[in-house]
Amino acid sequence: MQVHHGPDAGRHLVGRAGDRSLVLIIRGEPSALYLARRSARTDPTQGLCRLSRVARGQDARPGGTAQGLGALRKGASQRRLSSKACPACRPTTAFEWRWLPAAGRPTGGAQTKDTLVTGFLRRQFLAGAGLSIGAGVSGRFAGVSPVGAARANSIAPSSATGGKDSLRDLAAHRGLFYGCAMKSGQITEDPAFTAAVVADCSAIVPEYELKRVITEPSPGRFDFSGADRLSRFAQEHNMLMRGHTLVWHLANPAWLEAALTEAPSMKTHMFDYIDTAMRRYGNRVPVWDVVNEAVAPEEGDFLGRRIGSPWFKAFGDSYIDDAFHQARAAAPDAVLAYNDYGVEMSGSWYGARRRAMLLLLEGLLARNVPIDMVGIQGHLIAFDKAFDEDVFAGFLADIAGMGLKITITEFDITDRKGPADPATRDAEVAALGRRFLDVALDCKALVGVLSWGLSDRYFWVPEDPEQQPPKGQTLRPLPLDENLAKKPLWDAIAGALRES
Repeated sequence: MQVHHGPDAGRHLVGRAGDRSLVLIIRGEPSALYLARRSARTDPTQGLCRLSRVARGQDARPGGTAQGLGALRKGASQRRLSSKACPACRPTTAFEWRWLPAAGRPTGGAQTKDTLVTGFLRRQFLAGAGLSIGAGVSGRFAGVSPVGAARANSIAPSSATGGKDSLRDLAAHRGLFYGCAMKSGQITEDPAFTAAVVADCSAIVPEYELKRVITEPSPGRFDFSGADRLSRFAQEHNMLMRGHTLVWHLANPAWLEAALTEAPSMKTHMFDYIDTAMRRYGNRVPVWDVVNEAVAPEEGDFLGRRIGSPWFKAFGDSYIDDAFHQARAAAPDAVLAYNDYGVEMSGSWYGARRRAMLLLLEGLLARNVPIDMVGIQGHLIAFDKAFDEDVFAGFLADIAGMGLKITITEFDITDRKGPADPATRDAEVAALGRRFLDVALDCKALVGVLSWGLSDRYFWVPEDPEQQPPKGQTLRPLPLDENLAKKPLWDAIAGALRES
């Protein structure tokens, strides 16, 4: 990062992010500047934090209030660097002002197909209580046409399957959904587990059967058989099914990894797949994780982007915008989400990820990218990292303030650091889960909670040796134990849904 003094005495902070220049034009006293020197930065969070302070503190509209990164709101005015602004040749006008339209809507007041009929499901879903996932139909659609109510009900599971004390019913009373990740094989191979899912869940997400390594094992040869079974299961039991995921740096087939390195094509390698997957399911999968885990400050990028991703290497960070635009074109009704992890706990690593994620979201909204929702995975660690309610609540408020809805998408709590006694570990897991959910449920932007599995019988254990439990000790991170009995974590989830 360098400082240049232009002919207008403005100070120009010029940096490089990948193959693009980052330019901030700042006028004022030197004491007001916070410089992010990338070359001297050993802590990957340090420069990012200072950049955030620059953008938030020094970006004031003449005659008005400060408009920083946090001001990206629906219809909010925002200072934008002109595409033609060069610090060497544009001494008089470093910034331009314009009004940002609401995300996903055209400028000039024009109405499109998306803003009229085909966006109905998406808008009703994002209205929160207006579409109470898990609730009955009666009374929910006052003022909505019968046709509109019928369409909206196609993604609104009934609570008839669950008991009055089930998690799905407790969530429905709050206008939310509760669900879990599952595999298609469990439907036929484990009827007891499947019954437990039906009893407690109003939503499911494929654990791996919508990941591209499964769905497109060779170019143009698709296998959606597992996801199809899960989709039919969801329809039979009046459940919401979430699509996970379209664009990710992991779980890609080997042929795609090679193609992105040798001869990348946005249309062939991304757009065609998005079209195929989303159009296959239509309104049967009304919510999609379009891009998954695109931030990684630990990789050293100035803005915290995951520069090691094969998508980033092939196309730069524009792949994120392009993926969302293509998803909106393929499925105008769908709720489009960005999903990520490592933002829930306290500590510098988590803090850097939160800042990078907010920068990403604010940039998407500033560029009018059609994003509706943020998925927060919610992988927590008991007996290890601290959880700070105020920090997490502030992060959720930042997202909600952008006009985005929130889903907890992969909730679980590892107890690998705990003692051998299962009861002690269960109690700590439950206590942490309750604190986390109390904060999440207090956020009005929350629409639902998904745990990454329902029973310890099928918990996914990461391959990382550092995340393995001690020898002879079984992880107990989910609401039901291996015998499908309710654990203290189930009680904590139910308590939070009742009382938070």
